[in-house]
Amino acid sequence: MVLELLNWDLSAITPYCILDELLRRLIPHLHDLRGHFQDLQSIRNYAETLLSLAITESDFLTVPPSLIAVASLITAMSSLNQKPSHNEPLVANFLQNLFDLTGLNLQEVAAVINNLEVIVRARINFDNQCTNYNTPPHTPHPTQKISPLPVSRTPTEMVKASTTCVC
Repeated sequence: MVLELLNWDLSAITPYCILDELLRRLIPHLHDLRGHFQDLQSIRNYAETLLSLAITESDFLTVPPSLIAVASLITAMSSLNQKPSHNEPLVANFLQNLFDLTGLNLQEVAAVINNLEVIVRARINFDNQCTNYNTPPHTPHPTQKISPLPVSRTPTEMVKASTTCVC
């Protein structure tokens, strides 16, 4: 009751909260870059997908939420860039504003972006493996070895394995 009277909010700061705030503050700069992207909502959706992957990985437990949010936003923008980069000054200006706003530097963001890309590649490979296991079964030749199911290494893979590789 006291906290409510003081208008204090003790909820946790998550990468989702930071992504929302970044997008709200950087709207003018994002509108300058609209020519690069089909729509701004697709950037938000893809960034949120990357956030969802990142927060389920143990490698990101010690990474600040602001760093995860910035890396997800940049990765989403670079992945969805559909036009040639003839507006490089606009992109550089956007990135400079983003780094000024968050106080992060390029090196630490680049390291998290690399980790995100590794996770996405691993997830795609895992999904492809599970898809292959869900194909209609065929009777193997008696001398043919049956390969075991992939081992789950992360909570994400464990959830995916429990929903797609049902025996």
